[in-house]
Amino acid sequence: MEKVTLQSMLVDYSRYRKQKNAEEKTKKTTNYETCRQNLSEIMNVLGVDVRYFKENFGAASQPFQFAEKDRQLLFDILDQYTSNEFVLIRKGKIFDVPVESLTFYLDAFTTMLKHLEVDEEIVREQRKAMMRCIHYELAVEISSVRGELNGIEQDVQQMMESEDDLYYSDYVGIMKELASQLQLLRDRSRLVYIFLDNRRSQEDMNSASVFLQQRPGAKDDLKKSVKLDQELRNNERYAELVEQLEQIANESSFLKKKLSRYEEILEEMNQISKETQLREFGEILIHEREEESSQHIPSEEALKLAVKEYELLCASRSNADPDDPLVADELCAKRFGQNSYRVGVNPYD
Repeated sequence: MEKVTLQSMLVDYSRYRKQKNAEEKTKKTTNYETCRQNLSEIMNVLGVDVRYFKENFGAASQPFQFAEKDRQLLFDILDQYTSNEFVLIRKGKIFDVPVESLTFYLDAFTTMLKHLEVDEEIVREQRKAMMRCIHYELAVEISSVRGELNGIEQDVQQMMESEDDLYYSDYVGIMKELASQLQLLRDRSRLVYIFLDNRRSQEDMNSASVFLQQRPGAKDDLKKSVKLDQELRNNERYAELVEQLEQIANESSFLKKKLSRYEEILEEMNQISKETQLREFGEILIHEREEESSQHIPSEEALKLAVKEYELLCASRSNADPDDPLVADELCAKRFGQNSYRVGVNPYD
């Protein structure tokens, strides 16, 4: 397997871009340092460990290397740096990026690692790391939800434009039925979400209780942590820094630009916290990481229990007076606003 450096590849990339620039009426840089920085940023935001693309798993300062057969694939990746999709990724707006684009990057770097003859287990772990970094599985499911919603809109449009033998009242009836079912589905999803969240909150409380009982001095540490939190809340400079972090999170700029400012603010916040701890307690508190508790059940099982809780609530309401106040309405209103409907009751009856 022949390996080539990024710098040697850029000779061909320059010729490739010269032709593409003319065809696309665009201009992309082929400068080595710019391409190296762009490639480093691409790998960073995708969760790729750059050391696997260095000779002998080398330091970041060493030149990139790739398999000769991945020359065109690398060109495609470099071309994507300024694309609309990758700009969204660089800004941290993963869920606005088409899943097809995320899959392209995931498969591309997996392929290049394999062609560099990296150990198969390492390739699998690196792919998992990338998937976690870009929230790939969640992005796929969100895309599926959006696809179904778009599909419903297309169905409605097609029905309204059809020349079938339905009466006007038939169209009214089918739209009424569709709206009713969608509203019930929406109510179901919100309540399942609430029940799942309540279960996780209870698990956290149970785990904290067990931790306090089993670890000596945990209750005193908890009191100190509460005291520290109060002191920091009353610290004007600390409050300003918290507000700055929120502003950075809401900015539309690139993650690369945000990161340095974010780290500077965190460093100052940590310094204020340490000074406060020394002043109040005479020591720096050591926060031990709580071990994973058996109280936390797998997500699949927790979701099934939440769905079961919803079904039980529906069954309990099947013969109820529709004018009675419902706990479900109150739950949805608190979490999602007032626009909620009653469980197990057709809102259009």
